[in-house]
Amino acid sequence: MKLTDYEIFPNAPITEAVLNIKVQPSGAVALSDLREFHAPIKARFPDESEKRVFHANIKLEKNVTSTGGENRAIGYLFRSQQDKKLYNTDSMVLHSTS
Repeated sequence: MKLTDYEIFPNAPITEAVLNIKVQPSGAVALSDLREFHAPIKARFPDESEKRVFHANIKLEKNVTSTGGENRAIGYLFRSQQDKKLYNTDSMVLHSTS
């Protein structure tokens, strides 16, 4: 069975589910690598949008306030039009802040 093969169960007892699979890659993964997941499922999930994360740092001290932050792309969301389904790829496990 391939990633693009799937079976429809007409009397399925579950109408909503989340399957979350996390992996630790053996090497670096670029954002463009995550986009490659779209090709084999594009027929079922044609809508693509970028997934972004924002981290904010606020430091408050006597008479001093400092702020900083980061806004960056971490992956992609691929959505179906008719089935209200979502396919998510991201690299959150690959990013650490200190």
